[in-house]
Amino acid sequence: MPPLRASRRFRLMLWAPGVAAALAAAGVMALLAPGLLRQGVSEALLAALDVLAPLVARNADLPPAERQAWLVDLAGQAGVRITLVDRQGRVVADSARDHAGVRRMDNHLDRPEVRDALATGSGSAVRRSATTGTPYVYAARRLYTAGGEAWVVRVAEPLEALDAVYRHLLQALLVALLCAGLAVAGVAAWFRRRVLAPFLGLVSGSEQLARELPGRRVEEPPVDELAHLARSLNRMAERVEEQVTAKEAERRRLEEILDGMGEGVLVTGASGEPVFANPAFRELLALPAGVATGQLLELLRKPRVDELLRRALRGAAEAEELAVAGRTLALASRPLGVQRGALLVVRDLSATERAARSRRDFVANVSHELKTPLAVIRGAAETLADHARHDPGAAADEPTTRFAGRILEQSLRLQDLLEDLLTLARLESPEAAARRRPVDLRAVVARAVELAAPLAEAREVSVATRLEEVSAIEGDEPALERLALNLLDNAVKYNRPGGWVEVRLAPSGDAVVLEVADGGAGIPVEELPRVFERFYRVDKARGRAEGGSGLGLAIVKHVTENHGGRVEVESAPGAGSRFRVRLPAITSTSHDSSRGPSLPTRGERGAGE
Repeated sequence: MPPLRASRRFRLMLWAPGVAAALAAAGVMALLAPGLLRQGVSEALLAALDVLAPLVARNADLPPAERQAWLVDLAGQAGVRITLVDRQGRVVADSARDHAGVRRMDNHLDRPEVRDALATGSGSAVRRSATTGTPYVYAARRLYTAGGEAWVVRVAEPLEALDAVYRHLLQALLVALLCAGLAVAGVAAWFRRRVLAPFLGLVSGSEQLARELPGRRVEEPPVDELAHLARSLNRMAERVEEQVTAKEAERRRLEEILDGMGEGVLVTGASGEPVFANPAFRELLALPAGVATGQLLELLRKPRVDELLRRALRGAAEAEELAVAGRTLALASRPLGVQRGALLVVRDLSATERAARSRRDFVANVSHELKTPLAVIRGAAETLADHARHDPGAAADEPTTRFAGRILEQSLRLQDLLEDLLTLARLESPEAAARRRPVDLRAVVARAVELAAPLAEAREVSVATRLEEVSAIEGDEPALERLALNLLDNAVKYNRPGGWVEVRLAPSGDAVVLEVADGGAGIPVEELPRVFERFYRVDKARGRAEGGSGLGLAIVKHVTENHGGRVEVESAPGAGSRFRVRLPAITSTSHDSSRGPSLPTRGERGAGE
C-alpha cells in the first residue's frame, strides 16, 4: 500500500493560521495607521502648545509688525506653522504670511479647532488650508493676553510629513510580513516533518489494521502523544482479535450444533428473508441441498409456513402441524427480538405418531381381545356364585363360594379397566374430531346424574343439582357424558356415609362451566398437580378397595382438552374437593353476573332437584 500523503486542503491548513494572522495584522495596521498617526500628531501639537502658549501670551500685545516678525521667528525655531487669532476670529499673526498677507486672511471663527479652543480651551482638526492650499493637522489653545482678553494660538503640521512616516511604516510592515511568512513556512515544515508525517503514518497503519486485523500492529511514531495513541490502538487490536477469535469459535461451534441437530432450523431477517437454514431443515421439507438460503421459501411454497413467519415477525410465537412428503411435521415459530427476524423450528412427528398409533392400536386390540375371555370368566364366576347362594347345602365360607365371589369382583374391575382403556384409545384416535356435533350439556349432565344415583344411594351420599339453561357446545356426546359420570363417580366413591355431592352447570361469558363439589376426605395440596395423571391414585389402598382403575380423572382431562377447555381442582384434606370444567360454547350468551348464579359455597348445600 503506498504511503498516505496529506491532501492539498490539509497542507493549506498548516499555512492558513499564520498567513491569516499576518494578513489580518497588516490589514488592521493599514486601516488604523493613518488615524493613529494623525491622532498622535494632534496630541504632540497640543503638547507643544502647552510650551508655546505662555510665550505667545507674553508677546501678544507687541505692535502688529513686531508681533508678526516675532511669531515668524518662533515658528522657525519650533518647525511648525503658528497662527494667532483674537476672540472675534480675526487673524492677528501667521508665520506662513507676511504682515500685509495677514490682514487679507479670512475670519477664522468658523474653524473647528478655533471654535473648540474658545469654548473648551483646546481643539484639533485635519483639513486642507484655505490660505496655503496644503493639508494640515491643526491644534489650538486658548490664551489670555496681558489685558485679559481671550485669544487663540494655533499650530499646524503639514500632512506631507505624516505621509512620509506612513510610507516608512508600510515598508516596515511589509518587511515584517515577509519575516512572518518565512517563520510560518519554517514552523509548517517542522510541523510537517515532526508531527504530520508520523500522524499520517499512524492513520495509514490504523487503516491497514482495520483491513488486516490478525497479527497486524501499528508502528509507534517518535512523538510521545502519537506513540501513546499507537499503543492504545495496538492494545485495542489485541482485545478485538481475541473477541473475534472467540466469536468465530462460538459461531463454528453453533453451526456444528445446528448441523448435527435432527430438528430443522430456519432463521429469517427483519424483512422475512431466510438468512440461515441447517441441513435438517432442507431434508425435512424435501428441499434440494444446492438451493441458496434466500430462495428456500420461494421453492417451498407453503402458505402456512409463510404465515407462521409473518406472525413471528409481528411478535407472536405459534406452533402448527404440517404434512410434507408423507411426513407429519411440527412447526414452531417465535420472534428473535425487535427488528431482528424470526426463528422457525421443524420437528418430524412421523415416528412419534406411528408409535402413538401403534400404542393406541395395541391397547384397543388387547382390550377387545380380553373382553371375550373376561366375559366368559365373569359369566362362570356369576354362575358359581349364584349356584352357591341357591344351594342349601353350601356353606357361606366354603372355598368355592368365597373364591367365586373374588373372581367375580376382580373380573368386574378388569372390565372397568378395559372400558377406560378403550375410552382413552377412542379419544386419542384421529376420528374423534369427526364425531363432534352440537351437544346439550344440560341433558348430558342430567343423564350422568341418573346413572350415578344407584351408587350414591348405596353409599348413602346425597346428590344436589343446579343445572341452568346453557348454550350448546360442539363436542362428542358420549365422551362428555363419560366426563360428567367420572367426576360424579369419584365424588361419590371418595366420600363418607351421609356425605353430599353438588353438581352445578352455569354459563360464564362465552363458556359453559360444569362444577362437581363434594364433602369427602379431600386431596393434599402437594398431590393436586398429579391427580390427572394416568393410573395415579392419591390413596392407593383405598383406590384398589373401591375398584378404581386410576384412569377416571385422566379421561376427564383428555376430554376437556380435546374440546378446547380446561379443568381445575380445589381441595384440601378434610374439606372436600371441587372440580371445575370450563368448555367453550358455540354462541355467546349474555349473562348478568349480578342476577345470575354464583358458585356455591359449602354453607349453601341444597337438596336435589
